[in-house]
Parts: sequence; structure tokens; C-alpha cells
Amino acid sequence: MKQGYRVGAACLAIALSACGGTKVTKTTQTVTHVAASTAMTGWATYNGNVQSTRFAPESSIDASNVRRLARVCSVKMPETGAFQTGPVIVGKTMYVTTLHDTLAIDATSCRVLWTNSHKPKAPELYNTNRGVAYDAGRVFRGYQDGTVEALDASTGRVIWTIVAADPKKSEFFSAAPIAWNGVLYLGIAGADWGARGRMMAFRESDGKQ
Repeated sequence: MKQGYRVGAACLAIALSACGGTKVTKTTQTVTHVAASTAMTGWATYNGNVQSTRFAPESSIDASNVRRLARVCSVKMPETGAFQTGPVIVGKTMYVTTLHDTLAIDATSCRVLWTNSHKPKAPELYNTNRGVAYDAGRVFRGYQDGTVEALDASTGRVIWTIVAADPKKSEFFSAAPIAWNGVLYLGIAGADWGARGRMMAFRESDGKQ
């Protein structure tokens, strides 16, 4: 079963608990624990793992108890618009994005741990972002203005920024990168506007292509 998250246009709702009403039964408590444990195990990349299986090997949630899963908290995004982010979860922290913002959220309470807001340095062709990549204490993402950034996963501080696409040529970044073995992989978008697609690899330590 895939992670229990539901994404809306302006709100992120996190299904980590199984609420059976005011009376909490032993079964409900078990399902709550299982759901929370699944979140703690993590979903550390956009597709679940580097094999892109998009599958969580959780066997304790099934057709007999899944109806008890319910939302326990939600987060109002600071920026509205097309909301296509894929939540990435490492430990108890969930990372989500909007067009310009990157947020780290406590996945058990919905408390926002930090927010990083990007100020565009060039024209933007589109209005969405699909998420981050995580590796070795850093989160990585691209932007519509052609930049790619590495952020400290604990604080949101920018570690490095590079320009790797040219919006004047209809190039931009909307996909979630893949981070593996010290290398960040990311391709440009923009074919609908005439850009020629290409994949790139960057050194995670300093952004060198």
C-alpha cells in the first residue's frame, strides 16, 4: 500500500491515525501505530525508492481495517496554485514544495519546522513543482527560473545554488530530482514551448555539473 497522504489545492492533509470516533478500541490503536510506523519508515524519494516501485511493503493495513484511517492534522500551504508535489519522508520529517516554497513538516503533528522561499531571478513559464530529492542531510530541487538548489535538511539554509536551464529558451525545472550515490539527476521541462529536453547530473556536494 502506498503512503497515506492526500494532497489538495491549498492544503496538505496527513493520514497518520486511525480514528474510530470518541471511543478508541484496541484495534484502532493498533492501526494508528501501524500507520505512524509506516510514515516513520519513510518515503525517501519521489517514487518511493531508487527502483521507482512506488510501493510500501506494509502488510498490517488491509481491507478489514483501512476504513479506520483518518486525517489527524493538516498544513495550510503559504502559496497557492497548481499543487503537484510528491511528499518525501525521512524519519519523522516530510518535505513538500510549491512553486517557490520548500517546507519541512513534522509528519506526526503537522508542525512546520522550516520554510525556504525562493525569489525568482528570471521569467517563469509554468507554475508548479513536483518535489525534492533527499540525500545525506540535504534536500535538492529545481525552479522555474532555471536554478537548482541544495538546502540543509535540518534548517532549510541554502547550501548552493546554480543556474542550469535558460527560461529564455523555454527551459525550466518542474520534476522532482533523483539523488543517489553523491550525484543529483534532473532533467529540464519545456518541450511544450519548444525546448529540447535533456538530462543532467550534478555533484551533490557543490552542484558542479
